[in-house]
Amino acid sequence: MNNRIRQACIITLSALSLQISAQVTEPCLTEIMFREKASKDPSLLLKRDSIEKKAQDYISQHKDFKTSSSVRVVPVVFHIIHEWGPENISSDQVKDQLRILNEDYRRLNADASGTPAPFQSIAADCKIEFRLASVDPNGNCTDGIVRVFSSLTNGPADRDDVKGLSYWDSNKYLNIWVVKYIDPNGASGTVLGYAQFPGFGSPSTDGVVMRADQVGTTGYAAGTINKGRVATHEIGHWLGLRHIWGDASCGDDWINDTPVQQGPSSGCPSFPHVSCGNAPDGDMYCNYMDYSSGQCENTFTAGQKNKMDAILGIARSQIVSTANAVATGISAISVTLCTPVPDFTSSKSMVCTGDSVTFSDHSWNADTMLWQWSFPGGTPSVSSAQNPVIYYLSDGFFDATLTVSNSAGSKSLTKNSIIYAGSSSLAYPAPYSESFEGSGFPGAGWRVENPDGKLAWEQTGLAASAGSFSARLKNYNGIPFAKDALISPAIDLSAITADVLTFYLAFAQTSASSNDRLIVYASTDCGENWMIRYNKSGSTLATTGLHGGNFIPGTSDWRQETISIVPYVNSSNVRFKFEFTSDNGNNIYIDNFSLSGISGISQHKNDRQEFYPNPSAGFVYLNNISPGKPVRINVYDISGREVKSIRLKDNETQVSLHDLADGLYYYFIRYGNEQPVKNKFVLLKNRQ
Repeated sequence: MNNRIRQACIITLSALSLQISAQVTEPCLTEIMFREKASKDPSLLLKRDSIEKKAQDYISQHKDFKTSSSVRVVPVVFHIIHEWGPENISSDQVKDQLRILNEDYRRLNADASGTPAPFQSIAADCKIEFRLASVDPNGNCTDGIVRVFSSLTNGPADRDDVKGLSYWDSNKYLNIWVVKYIDPNGASGTVLGYAQFPGFGSPSTDGVVMRADQVGTTGYAAGTINKGRVATHEIGHWLGLRHIWGDASCGDDWINDTPVQQGPSSGCPSFPHVSCGNAPDGDMYCNYMDYSSGQCENTFTAGQKNKMDAILGIARSQIVSTANAVATGISAISVTLCTPVPDFTSSKSMVCTGDSVTFSDHSWNADTMLWQWSFPGGTPSVSSAQNPVIYYLSDGFFDATLTVSNSAGSKSLTKNSIIYAGSSSLAYPAPYSESFEGSGFPGAGWRVENPDGKLAWEQTGLAASAGSFSARLKNYNGIPFAKDALISPAIDLSAITADVLTFYLAFAQTSASSNDRLIVYASTDCGENWMIRYNKSGSTLATTGLHGGNFIPGTSDWRQETISIVPYVNSSNVRFKFEFTSDNGNNIYIDNFSLSGISGISQHKNDRQEFYPNPSAGFVYLNNISPGKPVRINVYDISGREVKSIRLKDNETQVSLHDLADGLYYYFIRYGNEQPVKNKFVLLKNRQ
């Protein structure tokens, strides 16, 4: 583009630089994010002009770059941010992306012949290659791929938050963060990636972010029309290139040999596509820095190559230095085999006793490894399969350990209580209530699920709807999209006549836009499958007004919630799960979980001979006793072993069970010469 047009466009850009069009679909947010920062710090506009001038001066002073055969090599690290879904892409998919980058930047791409004839003479081999680092910032062996579990893969509004999860020195490595989703947050359409221009922003955010389904062309990205060119495009920004239309109508991209064009292309235009008086050849829609489909992008120009050469000379010189190649391991002739890092998941976290669980290996940092599993309480208890299937034939919580090894070494990982197996015989009889007053949170039979190992449901004495304690998830300044669950024990509802579950809730939004969500599920198969019974979010979930600080509810901030449980009134093995998803809201509190209105089992006297209250804290009473008839009681644990024998005196109704451990018991009552009555009760001595 000639200097007269360039100067005119600089003036136009300065006037428009802070305006972000909501009318244009933005698969790339690089320019938008720059303008967002410039709106807060206008000096960035002058800084960009300064860097552009330095780049032009550098090009003028280094004419040899145009004919040099020297290839600059950039060490790369991929940070895969995932939630165990398909976004946890394979190392093969990453390597496929590296292949595409190296073909595109060396003009070895198979579709190079698709560049329209008028542009063939300026199509360039950029003489830049990319290699996965083999030495990490601490000097350890790496395959150049890091895997981090985090809900931030779902795309927080502050998009750069994800970068704090895993970062390597950006002066030495090109950081590429791979995520499930990128929030448009003011832009329109689907965002595929963005980069940070050289010389702008913090070094700790320098690099490229892209969606997992756009990395390469295999695995999760199989079938993408963009053919792995999202990374090619974003790294172009990282190396100082702007969009070919200059992010303005007939704008300037600071490159002399790219035609002026009206705006971004879409799809695959037909040649020639004329705009802004650029006939006869029209737009260079085949350029990697356009928005055309990746399947019809196939070239950088000589001018773009010179610009990237300049940026590597003035702003990113360290990353392509000989010393850095040695430090990051990319100069090695052969790649060193690293010790693998173990990681794994289970197909289920809760099962009915006797059911199976599939364990999936997600170990990384090496392609070749051996597996040795240990499953205390499982069948089989050990396995050398990569993804074993294990049966749990007894009740309880179970650990799992994976040791992965190769010729470089071995490492082990244990996940405690990763599986809970339970049978219907463990179900607590209704009526049932839990007020979280006991000393052992979350309470007998309850389970806390905390996938990210961060903030979790906990007991708090700061607030309660009644009593002194409640269950709280400290979500103030919580991690967006994090899911945490509080799961009840199995409850026997087979004698229920009422059709509702009640609990008390306290929650506040921090702003009108916060959209935290609470879902209550029910399960009749030991937690293997869940059905939604309650779903509220945002202002509907809130029990009080907006609260910008750390929310601690007062008496008036609690609300009783009622949930229909009609489908489960005849079930003998029902669990309930409270799952909270964070979204910039505040703390949430739950208290006084209650299932009542039971016919035949009651906390009050009725016409049957039964213990009450049930569950009991140690003392129980026997109702409906008539004088003159002896009463004998035999108590058994869930294995069938008799643990207590009681004979009540005339008119005596109180029974002490303090000598028994907490748990579920069966008891037989023989009233005079009548047929024994069998029933069950739960002992929870920590209840108050």
